[in-house]
Amino acid sequence: MTGVWVGARKIASIGVGIRRWTTWHGFALNVSTDLSYFDSIVPCGIEGCRMTSVCEVTNRAVTVGEFTGAMRESFARVFNYDVVSVSAAEIVPTAELTVGDG
Repeated sequence: MTGVWVGARKIASIGVGIRRWTTWHGFALNVSTDLSYFDSIVPCGIEGCRMTSVCEVTNRAVTVGEFTGAMRESFARVFNYDVVSVSAAEIVPTAELTVGDG
């Protein structure tokens, strides 16, 4: 039962993969998602899985921007990182990286 659960409902999915000696990982968190989208599928292949969202759990409107800021600050505090803002132009596309790059 991978993912993040709030009681019997799933609020986030976690993914990990390996392709061509490269690891990929990430997560999808339902912040203000229209949960009716999940009515037509079997979420994460888990029969009977009921999804939830931050808005549903907190019973208030939460924007993705508001949640992103809180998540960034919490992540930095828990993992002892400094939050640094960069522009998209400052990020090196992965296609330009080679084996041995930091």
